[in-house]
Amino acid sequence: MRDRDFPFHVEDWGKEGRAPYTTIAVAQNQLVAKGAFLAAVRQYPETVLMLRHGARVMEKHEPGDTS
Repeated sequence: MRDRDFPFHVEDWGKEGRAPYTTIAVAQNQLVAKGAFLAAVRQYPETVLMLRHGARVMEKHEPGDTS
């Protein structure tokens, strides 16, 4: 399966958040994707991270967020 076969993507947008730098995780299930996003936030707190479902941004973390 390819990344595009999975509807949920956790993406690293770098420190400036201008464009996707890399895909950290993909999932077919929203709960699994949310878990991967939360783990990525703990692992990479100084980068912009997004949990996306297609073009829709479901969650976004920016450096300095306390959530």
